[in-house]
Amino acid sequence: MYPKKMRFFIGATSLIALGVFADEVHSLSGLNIGFAIMALITLLSSIYALEMIRGHGLVSFQLPALVASSIMLGPARAALIALLFTFNGKELRGQVKWPSLVFNRAQFIIIVGVSSWVFTSFGGFGTWLKIEGINIPVILSSLIAFILNVSFVNIAIALRQNRSLLESLRVYMQWALPSVSLLIPIAYFMAAVYHYSGVWLELFFLIPLAGVRWTVVLVKALRQAYFNTIRVMLAALDAKDPYTYGHSMRVGHYGMLLAQHMEMPEDKVEGVRFAG
Repeated sequence: MYPKKMRFFIGATSLIALGVFADEVHSLSGLNIGFAIMALITLLSSIYALEMIRGHGLVSFQLPALVASSIMLGPARAALIALLFTFNGKELRGQVKWPSLVFNRAQFIIIVGVSSWVFTSFGGFGTWLKIEGINIPVILSSLIAFILNVSFVNIAIALRQNRSLLESLRVYMQWALPSVSLLIPIAYFMAAVYHYSGVWLELFFLIPLAGVRWTVVLVKALRQAYFNTIRVMLAALDAKDPYTYGHSMRVGHYGMLLAQHMEMPEDKVEGVRFAG
């Protein structure tokens, strides 16, 4: 059961997204090969999302494709991609509750709508895009999309865990932000290449998107190696003195329970457990 504040947030986000989609969809004049390619890239980037280190959220990598779609295909086609092709693996396997399904689609629809609006508001237009030089409208559009995505996810986590927004960002997303921020330049180049060389070259951007995913996997693997080192040390300690076998594990467990009872942040609870 979702907390009341989170249900209100999901409802408000969904209503805003419905308004954005209704406002844009009337200008949908047809679909083309560009739409099909960008939809494919978005879907592949979404399906292979990664579990967060803590909590039950996912880190996905479809944002550059959505930003490029909103700039080059227009907000109507981009909103349709956001609605139909941003499902991750857990959602496709039916492992996500329907309010979260609705919220995820809603946030992406809002993101592409705002990103397109920022692009045009700062003087951007599709035929003006070039790879060389600096295109301020595209940079701002990509940056706003990234900030909105991180904000939506962390507000939802904070409301569900009854934590502050800054605590949620530190505990659940801080580990991934350096890697995920690489999606901003990828979005920039995807938009520029679309105009410069056509839609087919967009498929090559699956390689840098996979690279960003790989760096996040490495961060998670490094953390797991740290935990494995602690487990090896505990096993050696227990093997040395059978009389105190399991003592360290029990100290850590009771310390964790006390920290949880004191409502400490999840990363601090984890630190108390391993200190014990």
